[in-house]
Amino acid sequence: MKIGSIGSNMGCKQVSPYFKGDSRPFIVNVHKEEDVKKELDRDNFRTDALQILRRGEAPITKLEGTYPPDVMVTGTIYYADNYEPVGDYAFGTHSYVVADEKFMRNLTIERVLNNKKDSPTVIQGQRHCLWFDTRYNKQKLNGMGIPTEPIDKADDKLLEKEGEEALHSSIKEAKENAQTDEEKAIARYREVREMRRIVERTHKEVIQEMKDLNFDYYDHNPRPLVSVPNFEP
Repeated sequence: MKIGSIGSNMGCKQVSPYFKGDSRPFIVNVHKEEDVKKELDRDNFRTDALQILRRGEAPITKLEGTYPPDVMVTGTIYYADNYEPVGDYAFGTHSYVVADEKFMRNLTIERVLNNKKDSPTVIQGQRHCLWFDTRYNKQKLNGMGIPTEPIDKADDKLLEKEGEEALHSSIKEAKENAQTDEEKAIARYREVREMRRIVERTHKEVIQEMKDLNFDYYDHNPRPLVSVPNFEP
């Protein structure tokens, strides 16, 4: 269930914390000017027992016209859905991220190659995370003036000619040898794009297997709240 706003320690009305897969603004009272840049306490946010709070890369700013003892700061927070991994997009575009610790930045090529053992709910979370991570890293390259189409074509050609292992070795080597910010960004884009390709393949295989068995996993399990856009990142 999604809610309309994030509660803060301002004394405003609190609503259920059990919404997931959502981005929200927040306003928190830090009381003193010197605390504006400090880490915010978990007590400022509604989380459940399994979730942890981690700082993201987006800024936290002081609200104009607020003064001690009511110095207000604002930012954005991302709450992950149950079993949803969080990665580059969530951390890169939010001030804070709330998720189960074991799903924070846990996706690697090795991990998703073994995701046939995961439930459809977990695979859907992987799909959501990697769609947005791919778009986020593509936008980062575009901001550097680096077109992604030649990178895509080169990886697709390598995959077709030499296979999956060769592509994965090439990506690993690129990550290990990257020196400049541009080289690191290209290697990371290649990695998340390849992870997304693998996860999408697994998703199709699992859906087909369920159809063949006339089995609907979601008859007995809640559907994930997160949805994956039906167009390319």
